[in-house]
Order: sequence, then structure tokens, then C-alpha cells
Amino acid sequence: KRQAYEKAITELKEREKALHSLIQKLTTKSASLKGTDFKALRGKLPLPVTGSIFSPEGREKGIGIKAPEGTKIQAICNGKVAYASWFKGYGNLIIIDHGGGYHTVAAHAARLLKKVGDGVKTGDVVALVGSTGSIEGSMLYFEIRHHGTAVNPLTWLALPRTGKAQKR
Repeated sequence: KRQAYEKAITELKEREKALHSLIQKLTTKSASLKGTDFKALRGKLPLPVTGSIFSPEGREKGIGIKAPEGTKIQAICNGKVAYASWFKGYGNLIIIDHGGGYHTVAAHAARLLKKVGDGVKTGDVVALVGSTGSIEGSMLYFEIRHHGTAVNPLTWLALPRTGKAQKR
């Protein structure tokens, strides 16, 4: 059992490289979005889902948020859906382009509710929490990337003192 778990962690690290490559391609294709100054929102962005924040195994780029299956995942800022499909190691994955080279990544969704090209506004429900491709059970894996490079999402999100995602 331990050997299978270690193999899964190794595969997750390899898939992270594939995700980086995908986001680099999306950044290159990205059209400039108007009305979004993502950089100015550092430390003020809402959490995408209600739940408990944790560090998922094998993932060093983002955060996990434990939440019941079917919990609504919301866009944290205005943008445009750049990717919405299955991605090995991440399950159902949605990537939102917020302009200025910034993207948010939400993985392991039970269901994606937006498609590529859809515009989204802060608070729009874009997917539902699930466990697709997850070794952690029902959760949201969440990242923020700038020009393809992961940034610490905890420095961008407005976190309540309890460390739990707040309700919106």
C-alpha cells in the first residue's frame, strides 16, 4: 500500500510539470483582459470554496481545501475560462485567465460548470468539489500562477483567522 502511495506522489510531481507547460501555452495565447487588475488584489481575494485549508501530499505549488462533494467552487476574480477538462493527476480541472499573466487553477472537481471561452465574474460558480484524480478524497486543489509560475496562494487570499475558508 505504501509503495502505491509513493508511486502516486511521484506521478503527481510529474503531472505538475505537464500543468506548468499547459499554463505556459495558455499564457502565450492569452488575450489581454480589460477591467481586471489582479495584481492589485493581493491579500484581498476571496477563497474559492468553504472548507479547511491543508497542504496536500505531493503538491508543493498550491493548497488543498477539504470540502464535501458538490460544494460550490467560485471564481475569485473576473476572468475568462482558458481550460476546462480532464487533466491526468488533477481530475476535472478548470483554469481561469485573469489577465496580466495571472491564472487560477481548480482541480479535482466533480463537475465543471463553465466551458472554455466563458467569461466569469467574482463569485460565479464555476465547478463543484469532488475527488476526481485525488488521493486525498473530496477536496479542491487550488493554485494561483503568474506567467506559468506558481505563487503562494495564501499571500493572495483574504484568510479568516481560523484558517478555514469563509462562507460567501
